[in-house]
Amino acid sequence: MNAIAYNIQAKEKELLVRANAKRHQLTLISNELNAETSAFSAGKEAVIVSEFDTLTATLLGYLKKQGVRKIITRSHSTQHIDQEAAKELQIQICKLNENLSPEERAWQVIDLLSS
Repeated sequence: MNAIAYNIQAKEKELLVRANAKRHQLTLISNELNAETSAFSAGKEAVIVSEFDTLTATLLGYLKKQGVRKIITRSHSTQHIDQEAAKELQIQICKLNENLSPEERAWQVIDLLSS
């Protein structure tokens, strides 16, 4: 799957690269996801976000037009994502299980890209 991950911290980058093992085309950037940086999602099927990225209906609409079909949040909460808008746009929302180590979080993100 072709995906982009926003708001990536240096320690997360290494873990995601190792967990991915070149299975997916993965772009990792430290920028937060917002109206300006959403252009980086063009041609991506999935967007990986943190709990600090707020996904409004407007932003989700733009992501859908870019081809995004799946949002994976690297948290166990989805409160920062407009759930109703995602459902209307038929964008799948995935979240991580609670109480995972950093390594387990990276592996689960990659597993969610595969599902």
